[in-house]
Amino acid sequence: MTVPLNVLIVEDSKADGELLAHELRNAGFEPTWKRVETEADYCAGLDLHPDIIFSDFSLPQFSTLRALELLKNHGLDIPFIIVSGTIGEERAVENMKGGATDYVLKDHIKRIGPGVRRALKDHATARSAGATFAPRSSIARRSFAGDDSATSI
Repeated sequence: MTVPLNVLIVEDSKADGELLAHELRNAGFEPTWKRVETEADYCAGLDLHPDIIFSDFSLPQFSTLRALELLKNHGLDIPFIIVSGTIGEERAVENMKGGATDYVLKDHIKRIGPGVRRALKDHATARSAGATFAPRSSIARRSFAGDDSATSI
């Protein structure tokens, strides 16, 4: 049984977006997804009410920290996972403090399923308790890494 999942992917590589969606399907999800590259497209994507957001760390026109800021400015509480092959620990910590839920290294994309399940479960638990979702506070607690695949919203 597959789990439907609305996904917003902030990624400049179409192939990486498709890989992420493919890995989500392999993990038992049925992703409906939209890939965006710019701030304007990201803001429009937020209006589609995604269940989860994935963002590449290195984008030519847009940054992960800006995406996190816009998410907060829109008053939305959505799990946000960085998917990157280039993020270092210092930058990962900075983004986690900025509101990212977790991060996935593209070299370890096969671990995306358990990470998504955990992020969604943590988010649901926080919402049912009436709290705002709190991202993981320690890089040491991260457990997955990734790349990307596709389906479209």
